[in-house]
Amino acid sequence: MRKIILSINITNDDFIAGPDGSLDWHLPYWNDEMCEALGKLLHTCDTLLLGRNTYNAFAGYWIIKRNDLSIAKADLALAEMMNRYTKIVVSKTLAQTPWTNSLLLQQNILRQLKKLKEKPGKNIIVLGSCQLAAYLIQHNLIDEYYLWLHPITIKHGKALPQLIQSLAGSKIIQSEEFTCGVVKRGYVKQPIGV
Repeated sequence: MRKIILSINITNDDFIAGPDGSLDWHLPYWNDEMCEALGKLLHTCDTLLLGRNTYNAFAGYWIIKRNDLSIAKADLALAEMMNRYTKIVVSKTLAQTPWTNSLLLQQNILRQLKKLKEKPGKNIIVLGSCQLAAYLIQHNLIDEYYLWLHPITIKHGKALPQLIQSLAGSKIIQSEEFTCGVVKRGYVKQPIGV
């Protein structure tokens, strides 16, 4: 069975976005090491599962980056994967999906996500997507978590309390520190009784 993997940036004070949903606090930390680490994580997947806001932001960015020869080679590899992979966007309000290989999921979401996990293929990765992540956590659909812990405190922003709660009793399966100070930590839920 395919896994659903959540990959999300988080601050020292447990925020995943600024008060207006911005992620500008994490951009100064992005470097080639992190790009390579994200690339390795993406190589285990073939499907992106995104909420509407993240989908729109990514589509606007990665479609253009696909043909941008001025970006770093590692970022170009990410652009290739982002554009090639199947994108499933969960939204009840989105009318169109202009990004290549995109599918819209609007009804019977829980049932369709469970079916998606049963289909053959590589893993499914959720990048950010706060409301979608909360929904997946609530329905116990996330198999692995990758938190990119940034050495910054923003004091106000959007939190995902369900994320911290869901990690209680989880096992750390990976910890990787980058020269910029970001730590990528992977978690997997412990089976009940372990």
